[in-house]
Amino acid sequence: MKETFWAATSLAAAFIWLDWRVASGLLLAGLGFFAVIRSPLHYWLKVGLIASCFAAASFLQLNPVGTRNLFQSLFSLTVPEAMWAMFGSVFVLRMIVYLHDLKYMKQAPSFRAYLAYFFLLPNYIFPLMPVVDYSTMRLSYFRRDIHDVAQQGIHWICRGIVQLILYRVAFHLRDVVTTSGIDSPASLVSYLILTFALYLRVSGQFHLTIGLMHLFGYDLPETNRSYALSSSFTDFWRRVNIYWKDFMVKTVYFPVFFRLRKSGQLRAKLAGTTAVFLITWALHSYQYLWLRGTVLLSATDAAFWTIFGVLVAANIWWEHRREERGVKSKPTRFANALSTAATMSIIVVLWSLWESPTFGDWFNLLAWWS
Repeated sequence: MKETFWAATSLAAAFIWLDWRVASGLLLAGLGFFAVIRSPLHYWLKVGLIASCFAAASFLQLNPVGTRNLFQSLFSLTVPEAMWAMFGSVFVLRMIVYLHDLKYMKQAPSFRAYLAYFFLLPNYIFPLMPVVDYSTMRLSYFRRDIHDVAQQGIHWICRGIVQLILYRVAFHLRDVVTTSGIDSPASLVSYLILTFALYLRVSGQFHLTIGLMHLFGYDLPETNRSYALSSSFTDFWRRVNIYWKDFMVKTVYFPVFFRLRKSGQLRAKLAGTTAVFLITWALHSYQYLWLRGTVLLSATDAAFWTIFGVLVAANIWWEHRREERGVKSKPTRFANALSTAATMSIIVVLWSLWESPTFGDWFNLLAWWS
């Protein structure tokens, strides 16, 4: 009964923590999507109908005044601002994963598993959620002794709390550096490192989320793994957000790679990597829409994903050439430490570009001390 309890508690929590109109809207949308999924329609027609619903929701979110007037006239209801953020957070990314897995399901999808997957208890507190994989969630359910799984969850919850505390420290220290002025190379380096350290908020929330799910028997993998110790750009991509990396590999990289594999392994790898970063940029902008209400179309954001994608592609090309030459020797500890320092230095500078509103702001930041 544990999964039934999880689903029921998650649904009840929606009405406790959220506005009843938001919770009701989420439940109705979830029931509507499940009705489409279980219908006898062709698979691609189901995908088209659900995608049309997301497009309509995006249009309504971009026109808040018209949406408010529309719902007021039709249903005598005012749509809360939190409605679209929660709708996007609950359904958009996980629905992509679910529809991908639906294509390969041998049996009709379970309603209980559907509720347990979409209506996740921590989602109402943390709208920015890790992209939990549906198949992994099903396969991991009680695959080990529940006490071991729960203990792992407690460990990750504690890790998440520590990371959130460190995030508050980094946030405060960055304000101190900003207030006192970036007037030396040391203060610039401090500011750049502290800006990157703000990612602890995301990784801390992710650890709390997945740790809580462990308490209910879902033996899911960790979301971030020592990303500050990455020795290459590919290594950083694999560590910084493991769930997003797996999401992109499953839904984008593998389809492109296997379609182009006959034309050459390297070409297929590079094409798949290019597609991954293009879709990542687009989906991050879309996430920004339903979290903030506006589409993120900044030059610095596009530059960050372009440069990062090129660096990862170059890393893949280099590794492929080493494999072709039969180089199997591992780097020494000193070489690995040097590679880690160089990689993270570039990542930290790139991160400051991503956080800057414009290129002018970024150039001013880097040159202000001089």
